[in-house]
Amino acid sequence: MPAARHWRIVGIAARGDVALHTLQLFDGDTRRDAGATLTATHAHVAGALAALQDADAGSSCTFARAAATSAGFALVFDLGSALNV
Repeated sequence: MPAARHWRIVGIAARGDVALHTLQLFDGDTRRDAGATLTATHAHVAGALAALQDADAGSSCTFARAAATSAGFALVFDLGSALNV
């Protein structure tokens, strides 16, 4: 994975609301998002963004379908000082 401070997840297709349980950034077997800040361009309707990085499949963050499938939707990792690639 090339060194970069920001990584974005875009282009979600869905038939209903989007409930995510885990979202982590890996380089091979090495997790790269530990210590990174995760933000979203649209508000979630349930849960918390922090739930996506806690490695607990029982917690979640839900986005309305209209938000998650819009052209401007993105989940953004800011590795900042956590950048270690």
